[in-house]
Amino acid sequence: MKLVENWKAVLNKAWSVKLSWIASAFVGIQQGIDYIPAGLFGASPELMTSIGAVFGAIGLVFTAAVSVARIIDQGIGSGES
Repeated sequence: MKLVENWKAVLNKAWSVKLSWIASAFVGIQQGIDYIPAGLFGASPELMTSIGAVFGAIGLVFTAAVSVARIIDQGIGSGES
């Protein structure tokens, strides 16, 4: 395995990287909702579970988008910087 020469450009420009950060945020929010007491916002435990499930589903969609973006040529060649 070898690190590409223009790794900084790849991190800044690649959609697969951007989408993975978004997916990570949604999954992190989903996991964090479990630690919020249900009565804190006047929401029932069922509603909090449903909100967590929605964030998880959105995270799953972005994870699938990462897979698609990873195999598409994003125009970041090894010669660009």
